[in-house]
Amino acid sequence: MSKKVAFLLLTAGIVSVNAVVVKTGQTRVYRTGDDGTYRSGVAHSYSRYTLVGIGDVVDDAATNLTWTDFFITPDDQINAAAYCSNLGSGWRLPSIEELRTLVESNTTNSAYNPVFQEYEPSAYWTSTMFDQDHAWFVSFENGFEYYYYNSTTVSFDIRCVSDTSTVIRPKRTFSRKNGVVYDSATNLSWQDDGSVSDPAKTMDWTGAVDYCENLNFAGTGDWKLPNKNELLSITDMNRTNPAIDTAFQNTANDGYWASSTLDTNASKHWQVNFAEGNGQWLEDSYDYRANVRCVREGKIESKPSPSLMMYLLN
Repeated sequence: MSKKVAFLLLTAGIVSVNAVVVKTGQTRVYRTGDDGTYRSGVAHSYSRYTLVGIGDVVDDAATNLTWTDFFITPDDQINAAAYCSNLGSGWRLPSIEELRTLVESNTTNSAYNPVFQEYEPSAYWTSTMFDQDHAWFVSFENGFEYYYYNSTTVSFDIRCVSDTSTVIRPKRTFSRKNGVVYDSATNLSWQDDGSVSDPAKTMDWTGAVDYCENLNFAGTGDWKLPNKNELLSITDMNRTNPAIDTAFQNTANDGYWASSTLDTNASKHWQVNFAEGNGQWLEDSYDYRANVRCVREGKIESKPSPSLMMYLLN
């Protein structure tokens, strides 16, 4: 390998991104540095059509997922999973990671994008189990995530999914160095020093936005408060207390602020509860203080030593 090629490889920082964090849909700015400021993520690319033998469906080219868009009689989670499987090869009840990609912040009557013509502003089942008796659901009235008994005690709405890849939840590869965890699947770097789990460092939502905007950490100052979907991307729904990969060494079993705001109410801001991994919003009037973990795009590369730089450039 030539010195020139070696130098380029050291400095290029080329990253292969194999996962998708979709935009939340928030466009309004409530405070400089919030979700409306950055609008981070990949935009949905929806198309709706009739699939022979199935019915009306919606494709999302951003996630490679196809969703049913016709009425399905509400049922318990066990029967919901069976119904989706019976649609044919590839159809199933979505995981919580998949279903939460449909939640949008800039809609008024429900959390669905208007491309979906058959919807209820209510709870929809996922295939993800909290324990052997409880399954996660997503509320499309307000985007809340929670779990309930999966057997015959309750009937929730159903939307089935089919996919052509594992783009939503590939095998994660987290690496930790100098208090920063890098997620190669999403190309995001996460703050993971002791302050992110220190009870004395909790703050209100406004303080959290400002803190990340002004943070200079790990040799860089381009940090921000993560939006709801970015923060949810590091949850591990197979774990609890905390619901996060073990590469993260500093995580409180409590709420973490996201930069996203509920579009219908400027005083309601999103957070993710890392005790169980679910998203929910809280009002400013609660005077609630939560933990903060800042994020930045890209891997923080170590700079070559001066002696190595001189060698490569000679």
